[in-house]
Amino acid sequence: MQEKDLYTNVANLKEVLNGSVYAQLDPMDEIYFTAVFTDEVKPGSASGGQEYSLHRFFLDAASPVVTGGTVGTAGSDGIWLNNYRVINRVNRLLEGAKRITPSTDKEKDEYNNILAQARAIRAYCYVQLEAYFSKDMKNPNELGVILLKDVPSTDAQLPRAKNQDVYDFINADLDYARGILTYSAASDQGARYFADKGFVNAVTARFNLYRGNMPLAKQYANEVITDTKLKLTVADPAVTPTAPVIDVSSATTTWAKEFYNVATSFNPYRNLWNDSSRGEIVFSLNRLPLGAGGSIGSKWNTNQSQLNGSPMWFWGRNLYNLFQSIPGISENMLM
Repeated sequence: MQEKDLYTNVANLKEVLNGSVYAQLDPMDEIYFTAVFTDEVKPGSASGGQEYSLHRFFLDAASPVVTGGTVGTAGSDGIWLNNYRVINRVNRLLEGAKRITPSTDKEKDEYNNILAQARAIRAYCYVQLEAYFSKDMKNPNELGVILLKDVPSTDAQLPRAKNQDVYDFINADLDYARGILTYSAASDQGARYFADKGFVNAVTARFNLYRGNMPLAKQYANEVITDTKLKLTVADPAVTPTAPVIDVSSATTTWAKEFYNVATSFNPYRNLWNDSSRGEIVFSLNRLPLGAGGSIGSKWNTNQSQLNGSPMWFWGRNLYNLFQSIPGISENMLM
């Protein structure tokens, strides 16, 4: 389909945002690389030697998990390639949006909201790229990543930009999005799947933390905590009046029944994983079983994410020891 046929109205623009930008956005490779490279994990019982060199701190710039090089689903093309693919798609969306003139005030609001979401996502991708490929994010004059501002020609060969140039671009996107987007209601379960003002400020906080601007990092982190109205988990005490004693030795105990109940668990954090509560989630990706995106479980095992599965990676020993030292955590809970 030609761009002139694709970008014809606001409805089409929204379809591009959902089906092209959000569908490709996925930090799976960042999560996997970080876990392996920083010893959060160690080779598991079913390991076939995957990423052993990376685990031993031999970082090859051509490693598929780092730079990519293959075309597949989101989250399987490497940190560099996947983030630049999202940036390229955002740039194409913004360029295509110039062809569209909203016909009503409602359409204009939706149009502006789409552009704001797209630019917030582009800023996030640049923060991800800077975090992994800039030599020193705290030095504004150090080389950063390639700055892709528009739709490049197929033979374009762009140089790396200085960190400050990338930072100016990130801040421009974040400021634009912050001026349009609002905080979604904490009770709106579906809102977690779209960038809102909470997402923008969370990215801003992380960005400033990485570049060493602690006052701004703290300011925006506090705004997220205060203004999102999300339900934070209270870790201590994790009990109820009817189950006052933590006891996981048997699934038949009152505490276990109330904690593991799929629909009415008293623990907000547990409810994040069964989608019965938004809880602490500022932003997440909507990944249906047969939808876009890869399966992150496939990074850790070759069978199923169960006790009798085939794990390629175990928790690293230091991480395991930290968990084991937490009061109330038993051996069964760590298995």
